[in-house]
Amino acid sequence: MKKKLGNILIFVLIIGLTIGYGIYKDNQSKVTVNKIYTMEYQEQALSDLENERGNGNYTLQNIFMKYNPFSTNTQSMYVYFNTSKAAKITYTVSCSDYADFTATAYQAKTYQKEHEFQLIGLIPDCTNTITITATYKDGTSQSISTNYTMGSLLGDEDIQLKQVSGSKQDLGNGLYTLLANDADDQDFVYMYDTNGVLRGEIPIIGYRSHRMLMQNKILYMSVSTHRMAAINHLGMIEHIYNLGNYIVHHDYQFDQDGNLILLATNEEKN
Repeated sequence: MKKKLGNILIFVLIIGLTIGYGIYKDNQSKVTVNKIYTMEYQEQALSDLENERGNGNYTLQNIFMKYNPFSTNTQSMYVYFNTSKAAKITYTVSCSDYADFTATAYQAKTYQKEHEFQLIGLIPDCTNTITITATYKDGTSQSISTNYTMGSLLGDEDIQLKQVSGSKQDLGNGLYTLLANDADDQDFVYMYDTNGVLRGEIPIIGYRSHRMLMQNKILYMSVSTHRMAAINHLGMIEHIYNLGNYIVHHDYQFDQDGNLILLATNEEKN
């Protein structure tokens, strides 16, 4: 899982700035999320996951599934199995009173025999029907369904948004991302589908994620004023960048050489 990561370059923005630090109503929640964004936590989570999965013979009829093993998305599931023939995988999450959510599972190749990915889109406080479909090169397919009852969200955001105005245009199958609320309570990144249904709740330490960048199939995002995280397709954090005395303010982007360039403020200066 280890990948070569680019350097981080920090450009300092010197302005008059008042930094607001969120005061969490639930201090334990803050401690827990801080722990998630450490490599010790992530490496232990990976070890626990591998030990639990073991060397079992997991097939489409006997899928290994583990709820949110890396604690990075409360509406996610780790999935692992093999197929006898190379296949591409799609999945659908169904829950009463909500529109279905269908996505294509991550794979290094379009068709392959080993399948390991993060399924997202579970509905909280509901029994979710998860249908996983393997489609083979010859056009044939097989599907298997299983039920999973998810618990409550960590936050109190709306699961279903109401449309008050707007067009009827087809928006495709993407996700709209709200890059955290910078609230006094626990902060999250939210992901809503085009039906206005919440499909991802990502807890972050605080402040907000200014943007989500993809580089070499790794997701980069800020998770606090002082910390950047590199997250892989399983939801595991592969690397954490501590920015020391610098505060992300207010943007970052990759350059042509693969360096991650951040606009930042030195909090030790005026």
